[in-house]
Amino acid sequence: MKQPFLITLLIVSMTASFMAQTGNKQVVIGSKSTEEMLISYEKQSWEAVKRKDYKTFESFLADDFYDIFASGKAVTKLELLQNYIHGVNLIDYSLSDFKVIMLNNDAAIVVYTAFAHGTENQTKSRKVEISEIHAAVTSGWAKRDGKWLNVFYRENDIK
Repeated sequence: MKQPFLITLLIVSMTASFMAQTGNKQVVIGSKSTEEMLISYEKQSWEAVKRKDYKTFESFLADDFYDIFASGKAVTKLELLQNYIHGVNLIDYSLSDFKVIMLNNDAAIVVYTAFAHGTENQTKSRKVEISEIHAAVTSGWAKRDGKWLNVFYRENDIK
């Protein structure tokens, strides 16, 4: 019985100490609007790929963007844009279970589940078949010069 009371007391004292150190100001690392905006950016980037609007898709990516495919292959922004994204034909998709983890005011991780159907053809000689992905996505975002940019993207297959 005493243990929950002690834990509560410890939390209250730590909070009081933190409030005293910050001048009794509320410190907010992330706001709901930032979280909603980053989720919206993720959705907009998928829609841009579906519409083959590569200029809009590219506008979300930082120059030092880094992507790790489900296969483990890693590519830079330039490699993704030149060698991969144009071969993607996204037929349909759904995104769900979003969670935004604010690391600080200028950095966040967005995680969610993606389910999609499409084709991917990087060479004209290969037969194109419709494939399905069901993936857990981790996407890193950084605020640079006042603009949020995607700096990291990783899909892990969900079996």
